Amino acid sequence: MAVKICYEATICEQSSQQTPARVRRPVSDLLAVSVLTLVVLTRYSRALERVFHENYNSAIYCDGMNHALDQLNARASVDLGRN
Repeated sequence: MAVKICYEATICEQSSQQTPARVRRPVSDLLAVSVLTLVVLTRYSRALERVFHENYNSAIYCDGMNHALDQLNARASVDLGRN
């Protein structure tokens, strides 16, 4: 609902009761940005967790390979020492 306010005979301006909409917009924008931030951080968190998990599994696998190679070297040293 618009109200016409006149101060003098020549100066008139329109006034409306839409101030709550102006206040609600920044709040809704802040809420939207907060939700978007939460979604993005959750997605990146899951991606980083997967990378760290794969990296850990790779390190465990490499450690097992090193242990197996040490055993092979020890057997080869024993076999060469007998000949």
